[in-house]
Amino acid sequence: NTAILFVHGHTSSKETWNIIHDRFLEFDCLSIDLRGHGNSPLSEDDDYSPEACVSDIHELVNDEIFSDKGEKKKVFIIGHSMGGRIVVPYAVTHSEYVSGVIIEDMDMIQRSYPIPEKSEDEIKELKSFSRQFSNFIIEDMDMIQRSYPIPEKTEDEIKELKSFSRQFSNLEDCEKELLHFGYPKDYIDRWKTTDRIQKNDNGYWCAIHPWVSRNCLIQILTKDSTDTFTKLSNNTIIPTLLLIAEHGSATSTNGIEEMKNIMPRMQVEFIKESGHSIHRTNT
Repeated sequence: NTAILFVHGHTSSKETWNIIHDRFLEFDCLSIDLRGHGNSPLSEDDDYSPEACVSDIHELVNDEIFSDKGEKKKVFIIGHSMGGRIVVPYAVTHSEYVSGVIIEDMDMIQRSYPIPEKSEDEIKELKSFSRQFSNFIIEDMDMIQRSYPIPEKTEDEIKELKSFSRQFSNLEDCEKELLHFGYPKDYIDRWKTTDRIQKNDNGYWCAIHPWVSRNCLIQILTKDSTDTFTKLSNNTIIPTLLLIAEHGSATSTNGIEEMKNIMPRMQVEFIKESGHSIHRTNT
């Protein structure tokens, strides 16, 4: 009587989990589009906090899992990257419903470390990088936030970010708009052939919204989540597993050690030959 709930990461959607759903055919599997991601509507009050996401998830779980045929089920929750910072407070808030937690390539410490000294060539590369990501919209690379602050926005820039429409009549307009907001072309090219840009009856739907991406960076990824993780450790006996990618990991050595200190019982697995999206690169 256990279901599996999959929670995606930053600038992603529930479609990212399609590649592994058939590995769990003996379970009821549920993937969710977090608010403002995929096909979910934007938050009316710009609240993208973990608490708001937890509330959304529990409402969906109640409707789709716990009410199913009147059975009393538990849910095993898996959160990738930013999703790891959402499944932890979910397990804390609704521990009686949770049978296990997997955190895929994410730590819990505040993501703002001092920038080490760089050579002239490294500085040149960094300057080029910061221009490319002027709007700071990064997918599958949440670890960048440990070194770079989120730039302030003017009222006009905020208005422009909010005005982004996820529905496009053609693919060219979608790509042009994403480039304008700082998304790299190689990412956009990949999204066009995977799940972030989807063809529908009206043209093309973009699963990503730059205003939502920015708010998630501010409200989730740059916050210190160790207090919530401590509650998970102290107040529950829920089995917890941390998966760490070999390449491009969003975790840090300090972050991993802090989590292990807080929860010695936590199992830690380093996944060889995997990228940040372990479920997509090591299946």
